[in-house]
Amino acid sequence: MDPPIGQVLSRYPFLHFDLQEYLSSIKHAEQLQEDFKLFLHFLDARTPASMPEDEIKHRILDDLASNLSTDVPAYSALSKRRSLQQLPIIDKTIVTRQPRAFVNGSLPLGQLWCHSTFGTSGVPILVAYSAAFYFHQLLLAVPKIVARATRAVSAPETLSYAHITDASGVSRVLQYPVRSAAPAFRLIYDQSHRGSLSRLLDLLRELRPSALTSRPELYAAITSDDMMPRRLGHYRPQFVISSGSLLDKPLRRRLADVFQARVIDAYAMSEFGLIASQCPKERLHIDNTNHVAECLNEEGRPALGEGELTLSSTANRAMPLLRYRTGDQGKVSTAPCECGSPGQTLESLTGRRVPCFTLETGQLYCPTQFNGIFSRFPVFQFQIRQLGDKSLEVLIEPDPGVTDVDDLMTGISRHVQQCMPCPMRIKVASARFNYDNTKFLRYRVLS
Repeated sequence: MDPPIGQVLSRYPFLHFDLQEYLSSIKHAEQLQEDFKLFLHFLDARTPASMPEDEIKHRILDDLASNLSTDVPAYSALSKRRSLQQLPIIDKTIVTRQPRAFVNGSLPLGQLWCHSTFGTSGVPILVAYSAAFYFHQLLLAVPKIVARATRAVSAPETLSYAHITDASGVSRVLQYPVRSAAPAFRLIYDQSHRGSLSRLLDLLRELRPSALTSRPELYAAITSDDMMPRRLGHYRPQFVISSGSLLDKPLRRRLADVFQARVIDAYAMSEFGLIASQCPKERLHIDNTNHVAECLNEEGRPALGEGELTLSSTANRAMPLLRYRTGDQGKVSTAPCECGSPGQTLESLTGRRVPCFTLETGQLYCPTQFNGIFSRFPVFQFQIRQLGDKSLEVLIEPDPGVTDVDDLMTGISRHVQQCMPCPMRIKVASARFNYDNTKFLRYRVLS
């Protein structure tokens, strides 16, 4: 039985609990329960009256006709479009340059939650979330993933899980807004501090969450220690969930061996939250209760095979995105899956892969901790490459108006070194990048 949240906080005083956030979530508790019931309904609807992707297409067009064309400036001329294919395609660069054009003006700014994309494959985008969408992604994403993979989760509050991140912030406790809910955790792994991994493993052994969730590159760094199985002691999660970038087969096998757990792959973006996750047959099912997907060729027409994955959703009322180019390549299918669930599946997905850097010690280092450069320095773009001699080359494109580029490069060099757990040879140079390709490789390892 999971301990009450008060016991958790008294035992681990460094864990933060946002009481105001929790009180806000209570207002959405009923809607969260209804959303999860709808998800379970489609999960088991083997002979639905209509396909879920058709229902969401109709919902999007109804939303456009009723309010979005009035409330969202970017959609002001789209109220009379009769099909999704008649809507214009949205490129990331447009949202990057004019994010306010996609924000729902009918919602008070004080009631919105803001989240920046990670910036691993492009310039970070500030995404506005409605409160309902924020809590849906915060509290339902992991239960949805486990429910689709196992059909064993009937209530989201019964699942205890830990999300491991290297993002800035504090480790914290999350609580689903019903009594006796199992606590969830957001745990920080700061690779610049030598004791961070030991502290993380101590917490996992003591808290014993049923599921872990993180990005592949962070899992790779964590499990690069050959002593990891022994350091976990007797703790083994039931599920290890990977999302945020591509999970390759060798790392999947490594995670299964180290944690002795079922590994579940998921596909998510900050702009949309959870997009797809694996079923018992290990096929990626798109969450058609919230999203509909298309694959388009270079001319913007439906691709006959693999094409660019384009997503549409009005689930986030604060910043709905329609026919949004993800930059990821894939193939969408509506063919029946052996698991029995209806709706769209991703037959293939070729997208973001973030390589780890190798330290002089042989340990792997997850470079996404450097994403914070955007918030610390006046740069428009940057790229970090590890060369064959293990040194790091940092290429930066300063913001327009930066007058002292040498001072900027010195500051970035110092910051990169401070993020590393051991000394590294670092060279910083200015550069201009080619933006013809929508998928920008921020981190690269060169042989």
